[in-house]
Amino acid sequence: MKTESTHEPLSADQFLYSCREALTARSTKSGFDSHLRFDPFLFGEYKTPRSTTVTAFKRELKAVFDHAYASSPQFKRKTEIDLESISFFSLAIATLMADIESLFKEFAGLRLPTVKGVPGSVKDSAKLESLNHLFKKYAEFQKEARDSGSDEEGENAPLEFNPLPLEEDGDVEEDMVVLSEEFWSLVFAQVRKTFPVHHKAISSFINWHFQPEIEPEEIDWRIRPPVGEAFGQFIRSIQGPRAGAQSGRSGRFVREGQSGSRGPSDRGSGRSSGNGGRTTERSARDGRGDSRQARGSASGSSASRSGREFDERGRDRNRTAPERGTRSRRPQADEGNGGRSEAETEEMSQAALQDLERNIRILQKNSRRPGIRLKPQNSFFRRIQHMHAKEMGYETESVGEAKDRCVFVKNKE
Repeated sequence: MKTESTHEPLSADQFLYSCREALTARSTKSGFDSHLRFDPFLFGEYKTPRSTTVTAFKRELKAVFDHAYASSPQFKRKTEIDLESISFFSLAIATLMADIESLFKEFAGLRLPTVKGVPGSVKDSAKLESLNHLFKKYAEFQKEARDSGSDEEGENAPLEFNPLPLEEDGDVEEDMVVLSEEFWSLVFAQVRKTFPVHHKAISSFINWHFQPEIEPEEIDWRIRPPVGEAFGQFIRSIQGPRAGAQSGRSGRFVREGQSGSRGPSDRGSGRSSGNGGRTTERSARDGRGDSRQARGSASGSSASRSGREFDERGRDRNRTAPERGTRSRRPQADEGNGGRSEAETEEMSQAALQDLERNIRILQKNSRRPGIRLKPQNSFFRRIQHMHAKEMGYETESVGEAKDRCVFVKNKE
C-alpha cells in the first residue's frame, strides 16, 4: 500500500531564521566551513584577476552562482522549500552568501554592504561607475601596501583600507547608497537568472538579513506609559544598559536579592513580583480610595457640622481643585512631533530635509533611476519632506509599514 508523503508548510519567519542560523553556525574564525563552498574559496586557492573591473567581477560572480546551482540537486529538481527540505536550503543559501562575501573581499577588501536605496533600479547594462571606482581604489591600495612593505609580523603596521569618500569632494553617505545599489543590483539579477524557481525566497533572505540596523526611537515617557515592548527601554533608561534583562514578556521586574519587594518598575506595570502574587493597578487605586474613604468617615461628624459633603472616596465635594491641592495637569504634547521641544523639532526637521536634498542630488546624477527611498520618518517629518520635494518639482509617495514607513521620491522623466 502506497502512502502519500505529507509536506508541512513553512512560514516566512521559519525560513529566514533557519538561513540566518545556518550562516551563523558555519561562520568560524578560519572561514565558512561547508562542503558546498566554491572550491577556490574552500581550499584557499582563489586568485584575483589582474584586471579587477566590474566586468571581471560579474564574470567571477556568475561562476560562484553556477557552482551553487550545480552542487545543489534540490535547485535542479525544483524542490519545494518546506519543513523537510529547509535544512538543505538554509545551508545552500548561507554558503552562497559566504562565497559572495569572499569574492567581494577579493575585489573591494570589504564585507558585504547593507541593502540601501533601490538596488533593482540599476540595470545590468549600466556602467556601475562607483563600484568600478571602488575596485580600482582597492587595487591601488594593495599595490601601495606591497611597495611599503607593511606586514602584520613586520615592523610596519598593516595599512587600513578606507575607500570612502570615493572622490575628494564626495559625500560618504551618498557613496554608500550608490555602492550598495550597484552591488546588490548585480547580485539580485544573478539570483533571478540562476534560481528562477527559488529566487524570491533567496532575495527575501538577502533583503532581511542585510538590512541596516535601525536604532530604537527614544520614547517620551511623558506621553507613553512604560508597558509592553517599551518596558525594557524604560528600565534601562533609569538603571543603565544592563537593567531590564530580567524583565519578561509580562512586564515583571525583580531586583536581585529582593524577590519579595516591589521594584520601581511595578509602578509602571501595576504588578508586584513577590511570591508570585499580583496586585493590579486598579486594586492599588482602590486601596488608596479605601484609605481616603476611611479618613473621610473618621471626620464625618465634623463635616456634617460644617455642612460639607464627601464623595465615596472621602473627598470634599465643596472644595475646588486648588483648595484640594490638586496639581494642574500638564498640557498634552503635540501628536505630530511626539512632544519634542521646538529646538528638537527644528533640528530633526533640518535633518529630514538634508536627507531629502542629498538623495535628490543622487537622482540628478543618475537619470536612469526611477526613484529613491529616504530614511524612515514619522508622519510629521514625512509631511515636511513631501512638501519640500514638491517645491523642488519632484513627485513623492509614502511606502513601507510601521517604523519602516518612509518617503519615496520619484525621479523626473
